[in-house]
Amino acid sequence: MVGWGIWTLLLAVLLGGWVAPADTHSASPGSGSSAEASTMPSPGPAPGPAHTSSSAPPLVAPAAPQSWHGFAPDADGTLVRIAIDDGYGSAMLSLSSDGRVVRVGDTSVNATRDAFVTWRVSGAGLDRALGELARLGILDAEPGAFGQGGVTPSGRSVAFFFGAGGVVSGSEESPRFPSLWRTATRLADPTSYADDLVSGPEPWVPDEIGLLFSRPDAANPYPMAAWPFDEPIEQMAVPAPAGSPGELAVCLRGEDAAKLFAALPGGVVGVFRWSDGTATWSARVDVTTPGYRLYGSGCDPV
Repeated sequence: MVGWGIWTLLLAVLLGGWVAPADTHSASPGSGSSAEASTMPSPGPAPGPAHTSSSAPPLVAPAAPQSWHGFAPDADGTLVRIAIDDGYGSAMLSLSSDGRVVRVGDTSVNATRDAFVTWRVSGAGLDRALGELARLGILDAEPGAFGQGGVTPSGRSVAFFFGAGGVVSGSEESPRFPSLWRTATRLADPTSYADDLVSGPEPWVPDEIGLLFSRPDAANPYPMAAWPFDEPIEQMAVPAPAGSPGELAVCLRGEDAAKLFAALPGGVVGVFRWSDGTATWSARVDVTTPGYRLYGSGCDPV
């Protein structure tokens, strides 16, 4: 009986009925590999394919990291948002956990679509950028550690927004300000990421736009714009939130947001008188960017 069991085992091996355990592994975020999907932090477990081959078992998805150098992502994946003010000229930059960087080069009502730019960096590039910010000491800074951070006509200031309401600002009266300014402005330049730049820079199209409509003011002759949808404004709108200066609110998302963004007269992301063929209303175009939604926009909860 023992000899028969040995012959049975040999026969199974010859027929391929025994397979050695596969050696599975996962790529670590920030490893610097050219395969971006394996280096970027994952927001959650990736769904497996419907069918797998027994000779090529799928890789095990890496666990989603809980922080990057102490920066934790918010609900939309934004790790840190940076406001950069040079006099009254303002720019805004956001870094997200998937390596996406969005820069708004002009945050005034005179901004144009050209001011909205995006690019993507590798896991190593994201790790390096967040490491630079962490070494500045902003995560545990006391109020005033980098100056008061006020916006003035002739001064420079910078502010960092991160986590659950964390804000650190700095301005030129502080001896620690130059390092803040150098780091913030360098990260706002896509060429500074060198080989860690995976794609872009390219135009950025918002996924959410809010408009708060009020009756046109004769004292403010804003330029006219054609409402780019078949439905009139009143049909698409809801009553504006209580206490809001507007009467109607419209929140556009996805393809609708992209359609209005593309239809802006002169590409200006500002204030217009919107004509829908039945009535004329006045509203500002409030673009939601990663980590930032303007308070009092058409996308505020009613």
